[in-house]
This record gives sequence, C-alpha cells and structure tokens, in this order.
Amino acid sequence: MYCNHCAKKIDEKKVEAKKLETEQFFSKAKDTLYVCPRCGHLIKKGLNEVEVKELSAAAHAEVHTARNNLNRGKSGIAIGAILLAISFMFFLMSFKATAGGSLVTNCLEFFVFAILITLGLAVLIFGIVWIFIGFNRKKEYEGLLKEIQDETFVQ
Repeated sequence: MYCNHCAKKIDEKKVEAKKLETEQFFSKAKDTLYVCPRCGHLIKKGLNEVEVKELSAAAHAEVHTARNNLNRGKSGIAIGAILLAISFMFFLMSFKATAGGSLVTNCLEFFVFAILITLGLAVLIFGIVWIFIGFNRKKEYEGLLKEIQDETFVQ
C-alpha cells in the first residue's frame, strides 16, 4: 500500500499492531485505513482517478530522488577511487632511499597516506551504499509506475 500524497510504501502488517491503538480515529473515517508516517495524510483503498494521478506524480518524484541517490553514489565512488590512488602514491613515497629503501612510518608521507586511505575507503563505502539505495528505490518506484501505466495497480 502506498501513500497517494508522498508515495511512501506502507507495510500493512506492521501498521496493524498500531491500528488497535488508534481504533477510535479510524472508526470516524470508514474508508480510511492508515495515516502516512511520512506526511500524515490519510491512506485509503480504492483510489479514484485523481488520487492515482497524484500517486503517479509522487512516484515520479521518488524516481527522481532515486536518480539523485545513484548520482551521489557514483560521485562517491569516483572521489573515493581518486583518494585511494593518491594515497597509494604517498605510500610509495614513504619508502625512503636514506633508510635503504625500506618503509619509514614516522615521516609525513606515511601520515598523509594513512589519512587519505581512511578517507578514500570511507567515501568509497559511502558511494557503494548510496548506489544500492538508489538502485533499489528506483526499481521499486519504476515498478509502481509501470503498474499504474498498465492499469494493474490495486491499492
């Protein structure tokens, strides 16, 4: 079930437990089943044509947000890869010729390497997480839009 105002997917099983607490509110509105936790609008079954169009517009906005998440993830991966490449260069510079070609861990180059590899891995992981979030969100709402377009959507 989706909120026709903001297109938030509502898990009916989780909300059923809370429905007992709000039994008095729902007895006043017979066709209303739930209140959206994101926007507070009333959600009902059996949407009319105007409400389906409103849901479609909200789903398009969610697809746009998902594309922004994908772009944020791609940027994070690119920046993380650049930081990791630069950190590798500083790691190679921390091998000093004056120490016989061995790794010197108390020089400035090694500290820069440690900082850059930490930042690079964090940004890379951030990017990968946002890629998965964006991909799953885009897949879900494009499926919803396909159901609405094929007129197979049932609330």
